[in-house]
Amino acid sequence: MKRGDFLQFCTFFILALVQIASCYALEINSKYVHEGPFIDGKREKLWERSKALEVVDPLTEKKVLLQSLFDDEYIYFKVTYPDKSEDREHKLLVWKEKLKMYKTGIKREDTFLFKWSLQGDKVDLSLEADYPYVADVWYWKAHRTDPIGYADDKRHVYSPNKSFGSKKLISKGGKVFYLSRPGDDGRPAYEILTYDKHVEQTMPRYRQQTPTGSRGDIRAKGTWENGVWTVELRRKLRTGNQDDVIFDTKKTYFFGISVNEIAARDPDYEYDNPFHGVGKISKLIELKFIK
Repeated sequence: MKRGDFLQFCTFFILALVQIASCYALEINSKYVHEGPFIDGKREKLWERSKALEVVDPLTEKKVLLQSLFDDEYIYFKVTYPDKSEDREHKLLVWKEKLKMYKTGIKREDTFLFKWSLQGDKVDLSLEADYPYVADVWYWKAHRTDPIGYADDKRHVYSPNKSFGSKKLISKGGKVFYLSRPGDDGRPAYEILTYDKHVEQTMPRYRQQTPTGSRGDIRAKGTWENGVWTVELRRKLRTGNQDDVIFDTKKTYFFGISVNEIAARDPDYEYDNPFHGVGKISKLIELKFIK
């Protein structure tokens, strides 16, 4: 074989290996325990039974450590990732004297998101996918849900059909899709506050409340210490709700994670967290249960 042909062969071979490798998902094992951890966002010796998977967030390039446990009733996750500041305020309202009204300020909370395939198989969960999907989204919010110990439970509906409030997107293959982000059935963990007159210079936009129904499936708590977030989550393996991923411990499940909310927004550098709503799903992760 000539040198030029050999180099060309090697190039094609390496590219083929890269393409094959990109088709495989990362793997995380959820380890069985008789009783799961207490959800408080703090370190607990029980988590030593679970091997951590390192996942790089594709937008922020932060290295996320992900662990999982399960017992007879619940699945648990522990998330650890670096963040230079603890941002627990969100859309704080600021009084504008000239306008005689409150305007939304620059504060944006820290968040973390799990996105589960509801198709039961390996699918592209990005906002550039060439095929439609519905995903179960677990959305921890440092201001809106964390103070009362929950994560929000929502869905991503990625469809070629336009619906009220959906956002138009263009896939990798040039197809038109629409993203809608409905909440699950039930009351959310927060309500929006409004003010028709001046109270203080700054006022909260949200008030926490106990979620109900399918919207209140996920218990979660986060703590920030020395530049690191630790977030713990717990959800029943089987919630009985049609809008949730239902876990059978004999099967495997695919999901992705993101440090930021995924809402198909552009960065806004006026925010103190400019990537809020700009999150991208990580490389697909395959969950396996180990007894």
